Formats: sequence, C-alpha cells, structure tokens
Amino acid sequence: MQQFLCACGTSGDVLAGLAERTGLSDTMVRILAARGLEDEESVHGFLHPDIRTIPDPMLFEDMDRAIWEIEKALEEKRHFTIYGDYDVDGVTSTSLLYLYFKSLGAKVDYYIPDRRKEGYGLNLDAVDALRAKGTEFIITVDNGITSRLEVEHAKKLGMGVVVTDHHECPEFLPDCAVINPKRGGYPFAHLAGVGVAAKLVQALGHGAAALKPYLDLIALGTVADLVPLIGENRILVRYGMAKMGKDPNAGISALMRQAGYEGKPVNSHMLAYGLGPRVNAGGRIGSAWRGVELFTSEDASRRAALSAELDGDNTHRKELEDAILRECLDRVNGAMLAGCKTLVLAGEGWNAGVIGIVASRLVERFHRPTVLFALTEDGKAVGSGRSIKGVHLYEAMKTCEDLFLRFGGHEMAAGATLLRENLNAFDQRLDEAVRRQSDPAAFIPTKIYDAVLPVEGVTLGLVEQLDLLEPTGQGNPPVRLLVPNVHLGGLRRMGQDGSTLGLTLEDATGSVKAVGFRMGDQYEHLCGGGRFDVLMSPQKNVFNGRTYLQCVVHGIKDNLNLWELEKRLLSDQDKFIGAFCRQILYNRVIPEELWKKVSAAATEEKADSIVKDALSGDVQGTLILCFTPGGARYWLRKIDRWRMLSRMDIAFGRVCEEGGYNTLVMAPDLDEIDFASYRNILLADGALHEGVVAEVAQRTGSSGKLTVFLTARQRQDELDLTSSFKLDREALASAYRAFRGAPQGADEDLSSYVRRAAEKAGQPGYQAEIALAVFRELDFCTVTAGRVRFLEKPAKMNLAASALFQRASGLAEAFGELWTQMKDRFGEESVS
Repeated sequence: MQQFLCACGTSGDVLAGLAERTGLSDTMVRILAARGLEDEESVHGFLHPDIRTIPDPMLFEDMDRAIWEIEKALEEKRHFTIYGDYDVDGVTSTSLLYLYFKSLGAKVDYYIPDRRKEGYGLNLDAVDALRAKGTEFIITVDNGITSRLEVEHAKKLGMGVVVTDHHECPEFLPDCAVINPKRGGYPFAHLAGVGVAAKLVQALGHGAAALKPYLDLIALGTVADLVPLIGENRILVRYGMAKMGKDPNAGISALMRQAGYEGKPVNSHMLAYGLGPRVNAGGRIGSAWRGVELFTSEDASRRAALSAELDGDNTHRKELEDAILRECLDRVNGAMLAGCKTLVLAGEGWNAGVIGIVASRLVERFHRPTVLFALTEDGKAVGSGRSIKGVHLYEAMKTCEDLFLRFGGHEMAAGATLLRENLNAFDQRLDEAVRRQSDPAAFIPTKIYDAVLPVEGVTLGLVEQLDLLEPTGQGNPPVRLLVPNVHLGGLRRMGQDGSTLGLTLEDATGSVKAVGFRMGDQYEHLCGGGRFDVLMSPQKNVFNGRTYLQCVVHGIKDNLNLWELEKRLLSDQDKFIGAFCRQILYNRVIPEELWKKVSAAATEEKADSIVKDALSGDVQGTLILCFTPGGARYWLRKIDRWRMLSRMDIAFGRVCEEGGYNTLVMAPDLDEIDFASYRNILLADGALHEGVVAEVAQRTGSSGKLTVFLTARQRQDELDLTSSFKLDREALASAYRAFRGAPQGADEDLSSYVRRAAEKAGQPGYQAEIALAVFRELDFCTVTAGRVRFLEKPAKMNLAASALFQRASGLAEAFGELWTQMKDRFGEESVS
C-alpha cells in the first residue's frame, strides 16, 4: 500500500515563460516551482549560490559579547578547550574551531564526552576534569544551550564560557554569551552546529574569507546533521563540496580514499551515506575523539590508520544493525501489525548507539512509529524512536512522561530511558496516544514526486540540469519523477540475495533501464503483468569509460485503472478457477469455538454496508477475498464508485505488501496469506463448503472476525465459474499415468512436479493438484517432506471411497450444504 502525491507547483503558462527565459527544460522549472522558486531571480540565486551573500555574523545576539571575551582571552594567552559532541556535526564543529584557534597560535585542545558513560552535553565531572588539566576557557559546539548548572559551575571555577549551539532554546539560558540562531535576530534559524561555529570564525576573522580552509568540514557536518539544505546552509555546503573535490582537508581526503570515493564527483549522497556514517560510527562503536584527530592530525600515517579504524567501526556498526534488524523482523508478526499502530521492541545486548538507525529501517518497512529499547544490566531500558509524517512522536511519548527517567526529542525522532518494568505500560499507552492524535490516512505510505514525464523525457541532458540542484537533502529533497502507466520489461532479481530488482521501463515513447534496491520481494507480483506507475530518479553512470542513463526506482504502484483491472479479470480466468477449485482440498469441520468469530451476510445491501464501513474507517485491518471474476468485478466497481480504490491494495493470489493494509485479493491462495495481519476478513464470494470457512477461520488471528457473504448474485457467479471444471475417472486416470510416467526428479520440488505432470496430462495445474490429493486419500501414493512415492501395486481405484472426489463431482450440492448450514446457524434472514 502506497500513494504517490505531486508536490505543489505553479500554472503551466507561468512555467513555460520561465523555461524560455532561463533556458531550462519544462521538467526542471516544474521541479524548481515545487520548491517555491517561480521567478528568474530566485532560480538564479538557488542554482548559482554566492558565499558573499551570507548574513553578517554580528546579527547574532551575544556575538559581540562572545567576540570581546574570546579576543581578551586570546590576548591573555588563556588555555581554550573546545567542548564538542560525538556525532558528525559535533566532530566537525570541534575540528573547525580547534584548527582555527590553532592557526591563531592559541593554546587549545578539545573534549568529546563518551556517548555511553557521559551522554550528551556538558557535565559537571568533565568541567572539573578540564579545570584540573588547566582549561581556562570553554567554547561549546553543538551543545550547551540547556547547561545552566554546568556553566555556572565552570564560572565558579574561574573559567570563561561561550556556548555555540543550534538546538531549541529553553526558557532560561546559561549565564554566558550564547550564540544560537534560534534566539532571534539572525535571519537564518536552520544552521547546524558546525554552521554556528563557522559564524563565530567568520566574526573573529572579519569576513567569509576566514571560512575558506574549513568549508569542506562545514559541508560534511551540515549534510550529516539533516538540517534543511536551503538558504545559508545550501551556500556553505555547495562551496564545501567544491573544496572537497579540489583541495580537501587532509583527514577528509584520507577518509575518501579509505571509503573508495577518491577521484569521484562529490555530492550530498557521498557526504550523507558515505563519509558521514563512518565518522558517526566512531562515536557509536568506539571513541568519537578519533574523528577530530583525523581532521586535525598533521601525520599522514596516523590519518590513514584513523580512517581505517573508522571504516572498520562502520562495518561493525552495520553488522550490529543487521543483527538487531533480523531479531526485530523475527519478532514482528501479523497479529502485532493488525493490533497496533506502533512498534515497541526491546532486546538484551542491543547497542544503544545503533537502535535509532534500526528503528528508521523498521519505519521504512512497516510505516508506523517505532521505538526500540536497549536493555541494560542495571534494570533500565534506553530507547530511541522514529516516526512517520503526520504522527508527532514527541507529543505522543510526552503522554507517557511519568514513566521516563530521561526523555527528549521532536516530531520525527525521540529518545527515552525508563525502568524495564514500565515497558509494557509504555507500549500500550504510546499506541493509544498515537491512535488518538493521528488521522488514519497518515498510515498510508506516501511518496512525493516533483513532476510527471514519459520515458522519452528521461535523458542525460535532464540529469545534467538536475545536478544543479545539489546539494540535496532535508528541505531540498532529491528529485523524484513519476513515469506513469508503463510496462515493466526485463524483470530479474540481482545480487547475491536477490534483493535488487533489474527492469526496463517501457511506454509508447521509448524505454530506459532501471534498478530497484531492496525490491526483489516484489518480483513475482510485478511479473503478473499489467501497467504500473513508477517513481524514480534518473542518474548518470560511467562504466568502462562509457556514460549511460539509469533510473533508480523508489516505488512501483499498480496503475489502479478500473478498465485495466477488468481486463486482467478476463485474462486470468484460469487463476480464478484454480483458486476456487482448490477449496476442494480443505476438509476441516468448523469447531464450535471457531463459529464465535464467523458471521454471515446474504443481501447485497448488507454486504455493501459491511465493506463500505470497513474501508471508510481505518486504512489497515480489512482483507476481502474474491474467488470468482464476477465477484471481483462487482466489488472493484463498487469500491471505485465509493472513491476508495486508491486507499487500498488490489492483488492476485497473495498479499503483496506488509502491514495489514486494506486489500482485495482476487483468486486467493490461502497458503500465501498471513491472515493474522487482519482484524476483519470478508469472504466476499466463492465459499464452496464448510471446510473453506473453517480453513479461513482457523487462520484468522485471535482478535480477527470472519464474515461470509452468500447472495443470490454471487451464487450464480460461482456456478458459472465451475461449469468448466471436470474431474471424472477418465481425468484421474490420465493424471495418474502422467505422474507415474515421469517420476519426481531428485532436486525437483513438489509444485514443479505437479506442474510438469499437469502439462503431460494436458490438464490445468489445479486439477492435477486435486488428483494427487485423491491418490493420497486412496493410498495410491505417499507424500513426505515434499517427496512423492507411488505404490508399486495399489488396490483398484474405488472412487466412492474418496470424499475429495465426491465433493469435486458435486460442487453445486456443496454450495447447497453450506447455505443450509449458515441458515440453520444464523437464521433465515441472514442468508437469501
């Protein structure tokens, strides 16, 4: 389940004029308009940023005080300590100020608190240790805005303090010079911590030229801290990436070499996903000091060794993430997804430094707020959570504040520490809070695209124009383009684990190659044919000296055009017959306790009401099963008329998406569906006999309900569908000869063997499958662990002894039995 939405833009006439005046393509100006850039001046300023236009640092509140105090301390040759943080923003901020003060000849060192032992920000023990070591002046970077007590303590010890930070300001600030763009006065509030440190350097150095040696550090910290890449941030990062490509900091150069980026074009993706994680890994796995040492060391061999260490830490970090992710996925089941709007999981031995990243990956997969807790030996649980757009995680978690020992965060991410015994209460209360505050539509995965274009519009020329949008990230997202109504050709799984999808996008205007990472699980569904809407980003790849175009796919959505769906109903008639007739194989009797979760609906008015109410409420939890083309056609038309087709999944055979989203499955294969993911199962047509109802009821989760529709209209659909089904003595004999004449291969699985025998007998696969079940029932063969063994001299075929054969021979009578049984149980008015 996913929906694609277009970013807002300007009218076509205005854009056409802008394209003509700027020389940009229509697609490019639409993308710029979606970012609020609708005139020549704003477009030029965005595409060609100028560092000379960044604001005066003296506009910051307290900047004049900070400069006076620092310059006085420099004159007095006081000992400075740069007090940083363990993430990339903190490491680059610390490196920037350390290098700058060192260039002034100052006595300077730095301090990074230990992530696990000390946590974030200034602490009293660290202040005492620094004073004992000789520190006389502390400058914080990327922290300190909430450190009133620690600043007061430092001043009592005779130290000067200047706080530079970019986090939200509390009501009462530390009693010192505080440089923070969120205090007001400064025209750009979105600087990263390294950006604030840069403004201090700009002020001390009397101009933007003072930033030139450090622009690549500024770019790395800004991109990695996920601040909006607009305004001043965009300018600083654009200039920083240019420096990184020509004359990088020696430590950055060593890290690029270690990571395999040396000589490659520098872009924001490299910073965000290549260099940034390696620096971050230092603080997550070991000591963040090494990142600062890497960027400030004058020893080339030491820089190489540190780069290798951080690269190794990053590999270890990914291994830890993958192990925790696997454990989480093993524990997440359909019942959990059906019953909750949130995921809360805790584990022994989990690394608290990486659980936030794992939470993000679970949010990406299941699209619901997720909080993971690392359980500690002292009985606590240290948690990190991530959210989805439309669910304010901080506000939801705030309703549980009485359970926390520590707590903080914002809309999309939050962290908390609590006692283990409070985990269950937190799990329940968080889910209740999220349900209260959220619109059900927030739980539909939504992807934004910038423009729509046919395949012929995807060109290398367009890619070159899109490169002008760099740096992309928060506030200026990478471009996503929608190519609608395409056929998918050349589908194949790639990679060692088959998780990557290779394909070609094809429409009437042309074709283009594409790749979808972590999309291999969609292969079977996409091979079913039809047309799709594809969300993608075009890229330029160079291989063996050749430049070629390739699209990276971010989402594939069935083109839910009712006409296309009805065409598939006609072309997939055999699938319906097969799914319908396989019901013969279900022999369960409904035990009394299962009847409690079963109800019936017989009139079309009642069935319509049940379906409409289910789909108009939550976007998750309802599964509609249609065994006949007539039934599927009826419900597709109804749902389309109610304008709900885009709020649910439509699938053949099995559910294609995780998460228990409302889904209509045509020709369902009951063995391929996780019924526990749904609270509301609607058997909309084709319930052949009691065994089918029992089978579905048995598979339904403990909190699930099953409603069986039995209307006069659908009964005729069912009789029409089975008119072509034939299983008599002659058909069985033909199947028997096919099975015996071509024994199962040593490496051949059961389904392949049945398919091969069906082809040999000239029968549909489902008919051969039913025939094999009859042979087993009559003791003509055994099936053990997927291996079929026929008896050498079986008894004569006595079809009267096979309940399966009798049922297959009298499908109409089987309908009658079920209808009578439902009338007896639910009353005459329930079944027409």
